[in-house]
Amino acid sequence: MGATVLPLTTTCGSMQDVYRRSTSPDRKHKERPTPTSPSSLPPPPKRRQPIARSPSSIPPPMLLINIRKQSSMQRLGVRFLADGDGRGAVVASVDPFGPAWLAKFRPGDVLVSVLNNGAEHGTPSGFKAAEVLRPLKGIIQARVVRKRKSKTEAAALRIQAAAIGHAVRLGYGDARGAALMVQTHFRRWLACMRVCEALLAVRHIQDRARELIARQQQCRRSSRPSLLRRSIRAPASLELLEE
Repeated sequence: MGATVLPLTTTCGSMQDVYRRSTSPDRKHKERPTPTSPSSLPPPPKRRQPIARSPSSIPPPMLLINIRKQSSMQRLGVRFLADGDGRGAVVASVDPFGPAWLAKFRPGDVLVSVLNNGAEHGTPSGFKAAEVLRPLKGIIQARVVRKRKSKTEAAALRIQAAAIGHAVRLGYGDARGAALMVQTHFRRWLACMRVCEALLAVRHIQDRARELIARQQQCRRSSRPSLLRRSIRAPASLELLEE
């Protein structure tokens, strides 16, 4: 049936030759690549070394902060320095819990430009920033450059946060102790007032009871002679008979 009959003296090499034969003249056998020595291989491509740059030379990233202003009369609670630093208006201070504070504005940020209703307004100085922000309303997109904190500034902020937290905890403990003392004195005063009210009520009841008893005794004393006279006096029929 077209099968190849191997002789009994077939060796491993002859078997490999038989199996390597192609069944079709158009089919080509893929030969295994011959191993090469490492010295003959081309050198690997060199990786591009990153350029070492100091953190101070890297420009800080641009932030996009959205502020919602209900009306043109609403204050954002942010103050700028009069002169800019060449990039934009510098934020001097931010009112706590104001619209700008809730939008993550922080002192030291540089306001580069403002976008509102598809129009972009530049803010080169604090006067220009205040003039631009005052009449705007709705969603305001502010482009802000925030300076990266150095290790010294981060350590100082961490120490300040720890000190503020310690002071707050101490103040909270003092306030809690004062509140407990006030509550204790108020409860004691309330208990004393209740005792005094109970004593006053008892005294009032005793006085009313004594007055009632004295009135009843007086009534009995005043009504006793008339009863005796009525009982001793002779009836009217006997008086008529005597006449």
